[in-house]
Amino acid sequence: MEGFRWLPCGPMWVAFCLVAAGCGKQQGPSRQEVGLDFYGRLPGLSATPDPELRAEYTRIVEEGGTPEQLTQAPVADQENIAAGLRDIFPADKLDDILLETERIMPPAKLGFQFDPVRLHRAGVFWKQYQQAWQQARQALERPRCQFGIRFLDGDGADLSFIKVVWIVARLEMFYAAEQLQRKALAQAIDSLEVLLRWCHCLGGEKHFEPRAQAAFLRSEALLVLEAIVRRPEIQRSHLEKLFLLLQAHLDQWPPDVYAWIGERALGMHAYELVREGRLLQLAKPEELEAMGGRAADLAEVAQQTVNQDELYYLRTMRRILEACSEPYFRLVALFPE
Repeated sequence: MEGFRWLPCGPMWVAFCLVAAGCGKQQGPSRQEVGLDFYGRLPGLSATPDPELRAEYTRIVEEGGTPEQLTQAPVADQENIAAGLRDIFPADKLDDILLETERIMPPAKLGFQFDPVRLHRAGVFWKQYQQAWQQARQALERPRCQFGIRFLDGDGADLSFIKVVWIVARLEMFYAAEQLQRKALAQAIDSLEVLLRWCHCLGGEKHFEPRAQAAFLRSEALLVLEAIVRRPEIQRSHLEKLFLLLQAHLDQWPPDVYAWIGERALGMHAYELVREGRLLQLAKPEELEAMGGRAADLAEVAQQTVNQDELYYLRTMRRILEACSEPYFRLVALFPE
């Protein structure tokens, strides 16, 4: 799919990359299977005897950046935009509905240009889910948006809300396409504003995945903007409103550091699994296959070097977080190191 994408898991890759530095094969004590939230409380890191690693942990606690601290208390439904999206689509149908929107959308290279067939299909789809579209718009009248990501569960946290946001955003795009066809630019601009609000909702989460999806969604919203400004009937008043809308969107965009704070929390969760000898739980089937008979040995090696590896990881993440206030080219320069 062109617009909707999932990113690879950061902490998992960190764990595998750092395994190569380890040595030794002593197997740690076995533990009865526990839930992911157990590891989210960082039992190993919080009890580490390593003074340098403990200092990093203490600093993160003071910053409020542990998985447990980032797992926020629920916002009251009447104040929470995200609550208005709850059960708006059948959970077991999200993938199918999202795929249908992908099939209706024009290829990105064509911009926001719907041929008659696509426009008809978009209209049929919008009418089918008009009630959900209305419910989503009404939800945006609430003052806050919190999707309730359970960082305690690490990479097992439920992120299905991203698909819901994409679907309601595509409904908004289909509505905008119909309004442009009718030369109703004011209504199309309203749809653009709604799209940018959904971008903010995703981008405000301290998690890389919704943050990245917010960027992809904004790229599609900008195609709507382009289609609006290219309309021959556009007036100065429309352009002035668009300018103010974009200016407010950029001024209010959540800081980049949000995503890195969440990524660090997921990394700490992953290291707890490594510490318990459960590195392989982080691996995808194709990665396990690539490791072949070495998989169990790698898990043991990683377990032996976990304190050194996590200390390196946390120090590197601290540098990245500190660099987030710098220009983008300076932040990017950290990664080759």
